[in-house]
Amino acid sequence: METLNCNNRQLTKAYTGFTIIEVIIVMTVMGILSAYVAQTSLQIVDKTQEQGELNRLKAHLKYAQTRATNSEGLWGIEFTGNQYQLFRFISAKEAQYFPGEENANLLLTMPKDKSYTGFIWFDSWGRAYNIPGTTLNTATSPISSKLTFVSKIDIEANTGYVHDA
Repeated sequence: METLNCNNRQLTKAYTGFTIIEVIIVMTVMGILSAYVAQTSLQIVDKTQEQGELNRLKAHLKYAQTRATNSEGLWGIEFTGNQYQLFRFISAKEAQYFPGEENANLLLTMPKDKSYTGFIWFDSWGRAYNIPGTTLNTATSPISSKLTFVSKIDIEANTGYVHDA
């Protein structure tokens, strides 16, 4: 501190502010924290979108099951890579639309290394099949009763109960 004499009074002048080193340290810490927060928030957004896709797929599986229990024939979903489509099977496979969807083929956003090709059908009792006429058996064909995308969707044999693993 510096002291000044003014009209026989002693005044003290305090230096205020930060040194350049303090400013650089604070800016560095703020930059590191900002990068961490941005990365974490992007991961949360991605996880939320993936969970939304998973919930949409579960709803569509349950819709196919409900349609099968309320009508004649089998209803199901055919998966091809990262797309799926609703089908009705009476004497032949007929493509159907999900309610509120403009396209019959729906994209399923999932990691590039995950895909599923095959069918999940439901009969009038709500039981799940991977081929029309062949009931899912968790012990002998676990791949067809467990759909793994972002996380797993289990479809129970005999009951057709669709739920998270």
